[in-house]
Amino acid sequence: MIKVGTVTELEAVKESLPPEIRREVHRIVRILDQEYGASRDIDHSDGGVVLIAQTVEDIVEVNKSYNGILQRPPEQVNLLQTEPPYLNALYLTNNEYSINILLPLSIAPAERLIEIE
Repeated sequence: MIKVGTVTELEAVKESLPPEIRREVHRIVRILDQEYGASRDIDHSDGGVVLIAQTVEDIVEVNKSYNGILQRPPEQVNLLQTEPPYLNALYLTNNEYSINILLPLSIAPAERLIEIE
């Protein structure tokens, strides 16, 4: 699992991500940086994070680390027209903290597939 909360953190892992996924993560963390500050504590301050799960093991880690988050319905699920296709599931944990989970369509939990907008 790759965890990114700021544009600076994305720079450190960008080579491990497909270009289309890197652009989507950049779009999200740029907004978070603008609205909540680039120097925030991504785990304990307002704002949020992007999690990229690339394997089934990553999905297990996401669920374990974030209290079974993938078992709950997200606010929004989008299909990213990438190769391979990815889902972007948005979860709001409170009024000021979001978690975007990006994962390949091929390993997405079945309950997320029916929520694609």
